[in-house]
Amino acid sequence: RDQLTPLAHIMTPNAFELEQLTGQSTTSVEETLSAARRLSGRMAQSGPQIVAVTSLRQTGKKSEKMF
Repeated sequence: RDQLTPLAHIMTPNAFELEQLTGQSTTSVEETLSAARRLSGRMAQSGPQIVAVTSLRQTGKKSEKMF
């Protein structure tokens, strides 16, 4: 995370990976967007300019689903 992320131009983490990279929860669309922006912003000098999240978690229902 600390050595390879700054070398990336584009990152495509899923929700779990995004949480691991940022330490931020991704249980809603708003949290996921915030985490993706944080990842891109934190590495703006030498890391990914594009962060495309490949999955989102939908919580708050009887069972957790990926969509």
